[in-house]
Amino acid sequence: MLRQKYLSTVYLICTIYSCKCQDLETFVAPILDNQNAPLVAIVDTRNISSHIVRSIEIPLREIINATTQCKIKEELDKYAVSSQRDVNGQLETLQHKIDKHIEDLNNQFTVVSQDIVSLRKDTEETISQKVREQKKDLMKLVNTLKSDLDEKMNNLSSNVVFVQSGVQKKIDDHITNNLDQFTVVQQDIATLRKEMEEKISHEILENIKNFTKTVNTVNENLDEKVKNLTNNVEIMLSEIAEQLEQHSNRLGGHGSRLDDLNASLNAINARAQQQQKSDLLETQLANAEEINNTKLQENVNLKNLTELGFYEYAAIFTEPHSYSATTPVLYIHGHDDGNVTIKYNSFNSNMSITKGKNEMILKKEVFLKDGIENKGIHITSTVPITIYVFQAKSDSSDGYAAIPIKYMSGEYIVSSFTVWLHNNHDYNSFIGIVSLSEYTNVKVKLKMKQGTVKFNGKEFGNGKIIEINISAFQTLQLSHNYDLSGSIISSSKPVGVVSGNICNKVNNGYCSHSTEMMLPNIQLDNEFIIPIIQTRQNSTVRLLSAGNVHINVQVKDIHYETQLNEGEYHDLIHNDISVVTSTGNIIVTVFPHEANDSDSYMMTVYGINQYKSDYSFIIPSNFSSFVSITFCEDVIRGFEIDGHKMKADKVFEKTVLGKKYTTFSSNITEGAHRIVNTIGIKFGLWLYGNRIYDGYGYPAGIAFRKNEG
Repeated sequence: MLRQKYLSTVYLICTIYSCKCQDLETFVAPILDNQNAPLVAIVDTRNISSHIVRSIEIPLREIINATTQCKIKEELDKYAVSSQRDVNGQLETLQHKIDKHIEDLNNQFTVVSQDIVSLRKDTEETISQKVREQKKDLMKLVNTLKSDLDEKMNNLSSNVVFVQSGVQKKIDDHITNNLDQFTVVQQDIATLRKEMEEKISHEILENIKNFTKTVNTVNENLDEKVKNLTNNVEIMLSEIAEQLEQHSNRLGGHGSRLDDLNASLNAINARAQQQQKSDLLETQLANAEEINNTKLQENVNLKNLTELGFYEYAAIFTEPHSYSATTPVLYIHGHDDGNVTIKYNSFNSNMSITKGKNEMILKKEVFLKDGIENKGIHITSTVPITIYVFQAKSDSSDGYAAIPIKYMSGEYIVSSFTVWLHNNHDYNSFIGIVSLSEYTNVKVKLKMKQGTVKFNGKEFGNGKIIEINISAFQTLQLSHNYDLSGSIISSSKPVGVVSGNICNKVNNGYCSHSTEMMLPNIQLDNEFIIPIIQTRQNSTVRLLSAGNVHINVQVKDIHYETQLNEGEYHDLIHNDISVVTSTGNIIVTVFPHEANDSDSYMMTVYGINQYKSDYSFIIPSNFSSFVSITFCEDVIRGFEIDGHKMKADKVFEKTVLGKKYTTFSSNITEGAHRIVNTIGIKFGLWLYGNRIYDGYGYPAGIAFRKNEG
């Protein structure tokens, strides 16, 4: 290839120099270029001598070399350009193939993805089909097992019924025997009380008789002494008279003075005689009074013993903040070992209790919902007990002190608190009612600022009355997204009433359940000391009136008055000690503000006329708990807890119109406790506690007034 190119160059040179190569004899001589490449020169030498050829060989060779180099460079440049074009074309072709290959790979990946999706779908369908088949097989097995189990259960039920009938007969016989024994015990108590009263009366009469005999004896002795003294005085007077007669000449002018002296002497003797009788009589009367007071104190102690607890209660668990996360608990304080029976709906349980703390966890089915249900809890005991109804939830707990059935009534006014969120059912204000007897007619006169309460498919607004008839231990719950405070409940027979908020807050933080059992109107009072609430700087106190009243409020150094009509309320901010007096009976509730991540709660404050001097109670578990005490005395004295002198952590006092009011608080551990005043001071006692996002509070107890009629 290269040789041909060089040969063409030689022909070109011959042309340039007008050499007619076709006429020359061919001569071949080797020629080398500057790169030592062999060149071939073809020259016709037939008419040219050899020396001429040699003379032009060198210039010719240079011309040929230069020309050849130029031509070669041009050809190489052309070749390089052509080669570059070929390379670019090949690169483009290669890039196109690469792009196409990548596209093919992408298409293949898409196909693979689709295959994976299809495979997954097929796998899921296959697995689902297998699961369904296994489920069918399992259901068949379960049905088979269930059939066998039903057959066994039927057999077992038959056996249980047979055994139960025998056991029930034994239980009935045992209960009959126990009832007979209990009746005998009651009769023995009545007989003992009658005998004690007769014995006390007999002893008092005997003491009076003895006292009369003593007085008569003393009178006889005094009469004898007076008689002797009189005789002595008469003898002395006779002697004086004789002396006077002998000296009449000298004493003639003093006769009148002697008569006066005799009269004075007689008066002195009479007064001495009377004073001796009076002193002796006072001594005998004091002895008789001491004996009488001792007997009366025995009667008082016997009465106080029966008021440490009661034998029959009714309770309800209103709607909780969360059904699944809330536990219904009964804390039962036994004043002795005994037995307690708890009944609700189809549940009936008898359990032994010990003296002190007893805890009973019920099923969640006891929680109420709006409407009428069979969820009233009936609790009876063979020994005096005190009951606290507690809804336990890690961040929304509260409870109340249950009121004994014997002090429930048919007239109530309801207290709760302002609803924080009106568009959330969890914050609703509620009313819960439990009936105690068959054929009980209940009327609820609603009081609210806005909206309506729905019941039985109807809506009832402010001032409207919901009327129902319910049987023994049936319940009614009503709730509303506005405060129901001031609603009035009346019934044909005694009922129990619970109110509060499902979940609420006063200022901030998280909501928490709040509840209290309402005091019947007959148990309301008109003079109150609001207790110190330890760890809570502020509390809202709600004063709710059952009638038209005039109220005086003493808060710190501030005094003011306000007027309330029936169903109206007044809220005040309480810090340490507040005193409230009223011309009529009111209901007072405290709502401590949220503090230190602890939530608010609801607590009833009862009046000073219902204080006691002895309380037995239970503090719930898992709280930092405290007690607060209120009383009307100058100094703190005589308070003992569990037999030890009580420590007062914080003390606040206030004097109103010369009367001293005092409150103090102290921390306390969980469990059963007893606080008494050893010198008989009557006081109010409240129990409360805190934990993270939670709190509780309620009174320890109350000295109930006897129901009229």
